[in-house]
Amino acid sequence: MGYFWFTVFVSANALLLMVLAANVSRLRLKYRISLGDGDNKELRNAIRAHANGVEQVPIFGLLVLALSLAQASSILLGVLVILFTASRYLHAYGMTCRVFIFRRIGAGLTYLMNIVAVIAAILIVCLSLFFGPAAQANEAEWVDLLDEDLSHWNKYLAVPGKHVEASYVENNYSEPLGHNNDPLNVFTVSLLKGEPVLHVTGEVYGSVYTKKQYENYHLTLEVKWGDKKYPPRLDLEMDSGILYHSIGEHGVDYWKAWTLSQELQIIEGGLGDYWSLAGAQIDIACVLSESSGNYVYQKESNWLSFGGDTGVNVHCRRGEDRELEKGKWNTMELISFGDKSLHVVNGKVVMALKNSRYTKEGKEIPLTRGHILLQSEAGEVFFRNVKIKSISGIPGKYADYY
Repeated sequence: MGYFWFTVFVSANALLLMVLAANVSRLRLKYRISLGDGDNKELRNAIRAHANGVEQVPIFGLLVLALSLAQASSILLGVLVILFTASRYLHAYGMTCRVFIFRRIGAGLTYLMNIVAVIAAILIVCLSLFFGPAAQANEAEWVDLLDEDLSHWNKYLAVPGKHVEASYVENNYSEPLGHNNDPLNVFTVSLLKGEPVLHVTGEVYGSVYTKKQYENYHLTLEVKWGDKKYPPRLDLEMDSGILYHSIGEHGVDYWKAWTLSQELQIIEGGLGDYWSLAGAQIDIACVLSESSGNYVYQKESNWLSFGGDTGVNVHCRRGEDRELEKGKWNTMELISFGDKSLHVVNGKVVMALKNSRYTKEGKEIPLTRGHILLQSEAGEVFFRNVKIKSISGIPGKYADYY
């Protein structure tokens, strides 16, 4: 219901105060009294009815607003607003029409509703203090993104390489296979002990990408390497990746396979690396390694810009190697909130990033929302336990990374 009951409260009680104020003005004109009450009982009662409302309504209004912000029960808010408003109308009628039993009922009900509202607010504060962390941990449930039908995902495949059999490919390799056209079964799902596992052959560059766009989330998945490789990476490391904040058309990157996006790289010997795709920009605390010539994430170092036309590079190495031996499942986590993100490998933060953005027509634009892609990049790879949940901020235990 949001602020429905607060709106009802404000509307009903503002109307009452306006009527009471108008009644005071009417009586002043009638009896030609500009200041005070002139010892006129009718005017005195009208003034007292209006003044009492001015005293009580704002206080209760603040309590209703506080309870609304705390997402108190709509039923509780409704009962409080209806009874308090009724009490004010009873009190006003009792004062102005001199039916004092209504005045007493109205006054008593007003104080009772104030007491109930204060107690409710105090209880909510106490519950938040004692049970807040547990409640926040459960504020959003994990959503499984992987099922047998890939119901949360679309596919995109680029132009097949010359190694692909022509009988499987139309247009003589000159056009991308495009969206949801996968004649080679690059992406398939099978059940392993009852759980869905995504098999990516890597034979054609491309991705599965979420049908929805996501912002402010915690993504987790498990990944394991297969054995097959394809050109042009026959002599290179197995490669894949998680692309996030993906926007715009597919096929705009160097390999004509992906979108403008940030990458949490999945590559042998570099789980958690960063790559900029198609002009995406971000800042990373890092140092330049003299031995390798690569930029390497290092907590508490200077923040440097990556990607775009002004970045120092498009690639930054993770801070430490957390990869398990080949054949084992590695757990990858991506924590993204606002313009910040964390790359987590097997429970360890290997890179912190911030100020995600891209440049369009000379203007920097925040890049904090988009599709999530899992890459096919010339290497066989398996994914399982792909889950996501919404978050309300970077978890407190990671606050010192920024």
